[in-house]
Amino acid sequence: MKTIKNSIPLSRNQLLALTSMLIVLAIDILTPLGVAVGVLYLFCFFLVCRENKKVIILFAIITSLFTVIKLAVFVTPETNWMVYSNRAITLFVILTTAILSLRHRTLIEKTNAEKAIYVKELEQMLFMTSHKVRQPIAQCLGLMNVIDVHKTVT
Repeated sequence: MKTIKNSIPLSRNQLLALTSMLIVLAIDILTPLGVAVGVLYLFCFFLVCRENKKVIILFAIITSLFTVIKLAVFVTPETNWMVYSNRAITLFVILTTAILSLRHRTLIEKTNAEKAIYVKELEQMLFMTSHKVRQPIAQCLGLMNVIDVHKTVT
């Protein structure tokens, strides 16, 4: 587990996603405005889709900011409408992917909670079953011991 300033722990996937975002930002800055490189930011979501909700939201915000920063820095009066539409599509896809990732995370959490409840109920059932089966056997063994003791005494 790596750490960055103020001891913020980063998982391997988070570190890989952050690195890939910076690489995509560098590629995005080096390419002309008309090329839809911003969609490559989606690769980051595939790396963090199993992380917690805060991480997903944080990565969505960062990738959206990187997309808008490129447009804000390199826009000129001669900028074509396609550039704006490419960036709008990129922002829409980032937002949609973030929402789907959050829903996926919610579904995973719900499934894990249901699984934990199911396992707990199974353990309770096994405990009750084992005690209900064991109780008559223990009573029979106890009676057999009483009979054995009675036979040895007489």
